[in-house]
Amino acid sequence: MNKPRLSNDFIDYHAIGMVRALQKAGHTAYLVGGCVRDLLAGHIPKDFDIGTSALPQEVRKILSFSFIIGKRFRLVLVKREDKQYEVATFRREPQEGEFPEGAPFGDNIFGTPEQDAFRRDFTCNALFFDPIEDKVIDYVGGKADVENHVIRMIGDPQIRLAEDPIRILRALRFSHKLHFRVESALRAQMHQHSSLLANSVLPRRREEYLKLLRLHSPSRAFREGYDLNLWKTVLSEIHSVYEGEENVDLLEDRLIRLESQLMDSNDTPLLWGTLVLGWLRARNASHSESLLPPQSFHTETFNRLTKEQLGMHAWEISRVQKALALQKVLSNVADFKRKGARRRHALIFSEAFPLALDLAHIDGILDPTVLEFWDEQVSLAPEPSHINAPRTRDPRGRRRRRRSH
Repeated sequence: MNKPRLSNDFIDYHAIGMVRALQKAGHTAYLVGGCVRDLLAGHIPKDFDIGTSALPQEVRKILSFSFIIGKRFRLVLVKREDKQYEVATFRREPQEGEFPEGAPFGDNIFGTPEQDAFRRDFTCNALFFDPIEDKVIDYVGGKADVENHVIRMIGDPQIRLAEDPIRILRALRFSHKLHFRVESALRAQMHQHSSLLANSVLPRRREEYLKLLRLHSPSRAFREGYDLNLWKTVLSEIHSVYEGEENVDLLEDRLIRLESQLMDSNDTPLLWGTLVLGWLRARNASHSESLLPPQSFHTETFNRLTKEQLGMHAWEISRVQKALALQKVLSNVADFKRKGARRRHALIFSEAFPLALDLAHIDGILDPTVLEFWDEQVSLAPEPSHINAPRTRDPRGRRRRRRSH
């Protein structure tokens, strides 16, 4: 297959059809943002978003199976087969004195494509593409930056990062996702203003951490985050591991092993579990060749990292703790063989077992023959309906596969 490029051959035909329908109705409409950037960079886009001059209610009338969503940022969600597409009206910043009684609620001041481009964060994310005319619309020099593999801020980095510190994490993520370098002025401001991340809300930081863990090279991204001093105020427990240096390889080894796993992008317990496992290994270096002591994942420090710094949900923390506790069970194959069929099935179909087995592979402490035994038990496990086990989740739905790069 040819390398992806900005051509209709690589663009979702539903997205092209929606652009055509909006243009036919007399509106400006383009493909916007990440999909244009990714195709220019030779990557297959995850989503195809559309920007248009049509107001949300107009879009809803033109495009079938569309629904207006959001209050702070109103846009239209369009459904086609098993896919969803976001159609957003071009936005602009309010002009000085435009709203003497206060700007309208949310981010719903509509504008032109050029105004919309200058509100975006990085030049590579501010490109538009007209698939009907086969034309790139570039107001900010983004096309040249994509071709030169550069992440560059639109406007003054000092001002833009202060406006929204999450842009610091976004710049880090995009540079590793796209294999671009961060422009020197932006990089300097990311380092200088790293403490501003503490002013951002935890749910948004949580999502960026998860996106970093989904990268093909999370270990490199977290290492550079430390080099930029990003973790000192918001992930102090992770920062302390890198600062100690002598045990950081125990953390990075687990992140590197995560790179070779193909996982469901929504499997947050596996992503969190790998990071937490590596952190625990670094903190308990004396147990580097043995199972972690159970008390190590039931401490105030553990809760501080998982809940207060990473923003993990209570159920995710519980799942990770149960999976870590099961490592001792996985290490004792002889005890498992002595159990009756019902108890064996109950373990394999237990809620935390798939995560426990994945973490065992990533941890690399158990003997390979032991891991092969458990993989075989999963593959031979009967359907849950054939036994009286209490679980409904089939562990065979979580087979490990290699990533495709």
